[in-house]
Amino acid sequence: MSYACNRVLSDERLRGCLSLVLALSIALTLVACSSEEPGHPGAAAPEIASVGRRLRVLAEDSGSLTAFEKTKKQYEAATGVSVEIVRRDHAGVLANLRGVPAQTYDLLIVPSRLLGELVERAYIQPIDVFLGDASSYDPRLFDSNKDIYPSWWSQLSWYRGHAYGYPFQLCPMSLWYREDLFNDEDESEGFEKQFGRPLSFPRNASELEQVAAFFHRPQEGLFGTVLAGRSRSLALEWLTYAAMFGARMLDAPKADAYGDIVINSPQAVRATQFFLGLLRFSPPESRRYDETDAVRAFEARHVAVGIMRHELAFAGPEINVERKTGGIGYAPAPIGPDGSASQIEGDTFLIPKQTSQPRDAFALMQWALSQDAQVAQLLNGGSSTRLSSFDDDRVTTLPRKYPSQPFMQILLLPRLASQSVSMLTPTIPEADQLLEAMQPDLVQIVAGEVTPKAGLDRIAVRLGQVLKGKARLRYRPD
Repeated sequence: MSYACNRVLSDERLRGCLSLVLALSIALTLVACSSEEPGHPGAAAPEIASVGRRLRVLAEDSGSLTAFEKTKKQYEAATGVSVEIVRRDHAGVLANLRGVPAQTYDLLIVPSRLLGELVERAYIQPIDVFLGDASSYDPRLFDSNKDIYPSWWSQLSWYRGHAYGYPFQLCPMSLWYREDLFNDEDESEGFEKQFGRPLSFPRNASELEQVAAFFHRPQEGLFGTVLAGRSRSLALEWLTYAAMFGARMLDAPKADAYGDIVINSPQAVRATQFFLGLLRFSPPESRRYDETDAVRAFEARHVAVGIMRHELAFAGPEINVERKTGGIGYAPAPIGPDGSASQIEGDTFLIPKQTSQPRDAFALMQWALSQDAQVAQLLNGGSSTRLSSFDDDRVTTLPRKYPSQPFMQILLLPRLASQSVSMLTPTIPEADQLLEAMQPDLVQIVAGEVTPKAGLDRIAVRLGQVLKGKARLRYRPD
């Protein structure tokens, strides 16, 4: 049966689904407002007779996905649609999507950098047809033009003029810091005496180095900062330090466009030298750290400040466990001389072309961005991509009851995600391959096995090989 016929037959069913979803949103509001357990909103969702439908979702594992697995139960109870989430790490997601034949799913939750590859392989479909159809799209649930962070929808879920989904999770970089150190009057006085300025969150590379040097006290078990030399996302983390010096991977006007390869520019070399220089203020074993090791160093109170992926903050203690001393705080990462901030990166919902239930998949996606579903995401320890959810009373009261919890610091996310200028993580078809190509040489640079200049030159050549003539090397290796 053709897609057009399927669409006609399913119009009535989808109108009913939208009505159920709206009813569920109201039910979630009433239950969440009356619940005394903030970690379990909407536990008594209305019972709706199942019609035996199932949506199969492939998703990259994350703390926000764990929260979504809890939140989706209300959708299942209200609509009778079973939502099966297949969790995979990044390599597992790629294996499922690139396998021959590729496995079939009804919905994806994957890193935005895979968008161009999936479009060019004709694996996913645009959602334009649903956005223009009143039987599918209901702005009372989610207004795609008003409810999400400015620019994040277009950067994470659009490709060359077409919308392919909605953002599931925003992944900016943030500055992590020990709250007790920054709130200590003696520390503030000592810092000002040494550097001639008040102790504050570093706004640029120079200030970051000063703060790391001041708090570096290895004899006390305290290190100024932490780097993860074997982080699985070292390329993305390096891009944040590169932004502090106005450097980037490609000189492209948009994330879905090609541009000159500039990863070995003089600015990039200086950024890498600065990055390596911070190792002297980092735990001695940090060259061998992955991102989990870095988080553990913070939780063990061995690190004063560091630049980390903000979504790692969601993997914190249980919600009913309070810190008796200052915990981890979060602030915007330092910016570059041109105002460049950390790269725009995140996970996005996408609908595969192979699914026989595209309208059901869109209905789930739309419900997931509704106000109450997004509040439930936050209360369950995940992230939200909807601005209004952070102002909801059910969320704003939590920090006073549970101070210093890492996932409570999601309240900073609106500030992190609203910076006016950001580095663009590519979404061209080769984007994921580019980041993979950077990883081995960056690990060698951090390990001291190759100089920053030589290592970046090698990376530039590798990127040129991946792009196969679609971008030129602006800085030819010596």
